[in-house]
Amino acid sequence: MPQYVEEKKELEVPVATGIPGFLKVLTGILERPRVQKVTIEKGKITYLRYRREDEPDQELEVELTTLMPAAVIRNSLLEEVSLLADNAAIGVSQLFAKAHMDGLNPVALVGSMNSLFFVWHVRTTKVVLAKDECYGLPFLPDKDIPDETLILCAAYSKRAMLPDTARCYKMTIPLMRKTKT
Repeated sequence: MPQYVEEKKELEVPVATGIPGFLKVLTGILERPRVQKVTIEKGKITYLRYRREDEPDQELEVELTTLMPAAVIRNSLLEEVSLLADNAAIGVSQLFAKAHMDGLNPVALVGSMNSLFFVWHVRTTKVVLAKDECYGLPFLPDKDIPDETLILCAAYSKRAMLPDTARCYKMTIPLMRKTKT
C-alpha cells in the first residue's frame, strides 16, 4: 500500500496578470493529482495535496509571461496619442475618446512600477488617485514599461479582460520640471 506525504505549496501570481493569471495557475494546480485544498489570496494561491512517497517532488510551472501587460501590448496594435494640453485629466480623456472613436472599450491602464502618471496627475489636477485603480479601470504596473508612459488597453467587448486587448493607446507624460520655491 503506497505511503503519502503532505505537500503544501504557495505560488505567487503577478497581480498584473489579473483574473486570467489566477485561472491559469488554478488550472495547473487542479490538474495535479490528489489536491485537497486551495486557498486564494491577493497575489498568491496556496494548495495542499498528497503525493506518493515514490513520486518526485516537482514544482508547478505555469507560464504567465504572455498574460503580463507588456506582452499583451506587444501583441496588439499600438497608437501614439499626442497631448493637447499639459494636464493629466485631459490626456486620459484623449485616450478614452480615441478608443471610443475606434469602437473599442477600455480594459486597463498600464504604466511602470514607478509611473510618473500619478505625480503628474496630482500636479496638474490636484487630485490624488489610488495606485491600483483609476478612472474606473485597473492600473496594471509592468517593469517593461517606461516611467513616462501611460497606455490604455482597449478591446471590442465591454466585459473584456487584458488578454482580449485589440488596440492600445500610448501617451508620453511630459517631463516635469521642479518648480522654484
